[in-house]
Amino acid sequence: MWNASLNPFSNCEPAVWRYYDNVDNIMIEDAFRAGETHAILDEYTIDFKHQIQICNIDQNKQRPIKRLECTTKDQTMRAERFAFDLINPKRPFSGLYGWIPPFIKETVKYLKITKDQLPSKDKDIASMIVAKAAAGIIEQSKLIGKQRQGENLAERLLEKKDAGTEEIWKQCAFLYSLDSFLYRKMNEAMRLVGDDEYKEEWRQKVRLLGPFCLLLWDSPFSKTAAPRGKVFYRGADLNDDLISIFKDDCDKEVKPRRSFQSFTSCSRQKNIAKVYGNVLFIMTMKHGFTVNLKPYSKFPDEEEELIFPGVCFTIDRMKFDENAKKYYIYLSLMQQFSPLECDKNSNEDVPFSTKVQESPIIVFGTSLKKHNDVNIRNLFNVTLLVSCILKGQPTQRIIHIVQAGSLLGRRSCQRLNINQRYIVFLEPFFDGTYRPTDFEEVPYNNKINGLLEKTCGLSRTYPFTEINHREAALTNKCPPTVSVYCPSEIPSTTVTLLTTIATTTITSTESILTTTTTTTTTTTTTTTTTTTTLRKDPLDLAILSLLLDDHQQNNLSLSFFQGQNHRSLFSDDEARQNGTNGLSYILIINLIQLIFLNILHVIL
Repeated sequence: MWNASLNPFSNCEPAVWRYYDNVDNIMIEDAFRAGETHAILDEYTIDFKHQIQICNIDQNKQRPIKRLECTTKDQTMRAERFAFDLINPKRPFSGLYGWIPPFIKETVKYLKITKDQLPSKDKDIASMIVAKAAAGIIEQSKLIGKQRQGENLAERLLEKKDAGTEEIWKQCAFLYSLDSFLYRKMNEAMRLVGDDEYKEEWRQKVRLLGPFCLLLWDSPFSKTAAPRGKVFYRGADLNDDLISIFKDDCDKEVKPRRSFQSFTSCSRQKNIAKVYGNVLFIMTMKHGFTVNLKPYSKFPDEEEELIFPGVCFTIDRMKFDENAKKYYIYLSLMQQFSPLECDKNSNEDVPFSTKVQESPIIVFGTSLKKHNDVNIRNLFNVTLLVSCILKGQPTQRIIHIVQAGSLLGRRSCQRLNINQRYIVFLEPFFDGTYRPTDFEEVPYNNKINGLLEKTCGLSRTYPFTEINHREAALTNKCPPTVSVYCPSEIPSTTVTLLTTIATTTITSTESILTTTTTTTTTTTTTTTTTTTTLRKDPLDLAILSLLLDDHQQNNLSLSFFQGQNHRSLFSDDEARQNGTNGLSYILIINLIQLIFLNILHVIL
């Protein structure tokens, strides 16, 4: 602490002690614990031996200092952290821009990265962004005379450069929680978004502060929606004109939605936020995403909650407390999802093959109903009629997809318009429901069939409720072909069954063949290595008889071999291939048995 009295060395007046900024205090403490004699800050040099601070540009300006072991319960020193600092006096809040803030969008453009290269998804990209963030912090610090503080922050960030995305984010959260120029300057720039007068000013800060902002915004941890009804507090010192703006919104019958375009620090403790200013904002969570900074903060007792940029609010009511001389403004917080965001934020740059590889379930079907979320705009549930499963285990004919649309933490959105057919990329969720993976659905048309043929890893499977597989085949609910140009793991050849139906002396076969036509020829692909031809002699018919007799439990008939009904109950391609593989195997075994019996008969 340093003595801020008018006459700091006077014994005639009480001393006024003030705290150093968090980063300066850390630098002083690090130097002291390292046994150094001095700690050099941007404006002062700390002399531990004489317990004074000396002005760097005028050594005659000195003040006493003292070192105290203190706890974080003295919250008043950081009261301003939980207060609105209005940079633009004409605009106490921002408009609606969707859940991806413009400042983040401009940063992504500056870094020339795609949605799949965000730091939470790519460790190498995260390391690159850390380096740029550290350089930007130092450059910004030089502009405001805080170079040593900036170098200290950058050094701490670089310590986690190769530690992985989670450790990088934790360090960013810790650095943000400190009382320094970093969080102030970053939020100052972001609060200017939406005002044409300051458009160039905030965009100039993208290069310097954008990389750190992106690292903090793109958390690798799941952003869990705050509990509905949870209350956060933040103070402000507003003039009458700004208070009247809030009153105008509050008096409207239809409450307009506003947004926070910067990171907004709140406290779960009312007594911390109410210390500052003439206004106390009481914010009740309706539905939105926040991050609890308590585990990462140097001041856990503050219970700091970080509201991410893009969260919007309505002004529900206001009241004035005559005793406290303070306005209480009640806000409802909710996540903002603009439908225009979904239209603009197309995910078509992701290859179809990538979507296939990274999605555990892919279905082809028709959107029947959309159930909009009453709390979150552009978030909805979908009832989907499944015609075909292209990847993954069979599903029910009717499935329910939840959390479709735009969701915080996802780069893509879905539309799934009613009565339209789509290829949808899903993952299991809970209680038999599904939710989209982070990819757009693909509208189905005839041109898609060519893409399905060339894409590997697909199959065609009917839903569970398709009891009659013959009916499913006739209605042609699956796309015609999929994955036909893909290399096979096992080389395949053919087994040709040539059967000429006439009178025969083998009773067991005769009863089966009476319903067939005169002559039938079919070719079935299997995994044998040679081509075997079965003709109408008794040995061929005996083989068929044994084979069909052994597989009555599978409801096999000659029509199975003729290709009239070669689909299994659920599968079109995979089961057919597996069935023919098993058929070939049994065929060979029975053939060997008959040959052995014939040889034995000749010997006897």
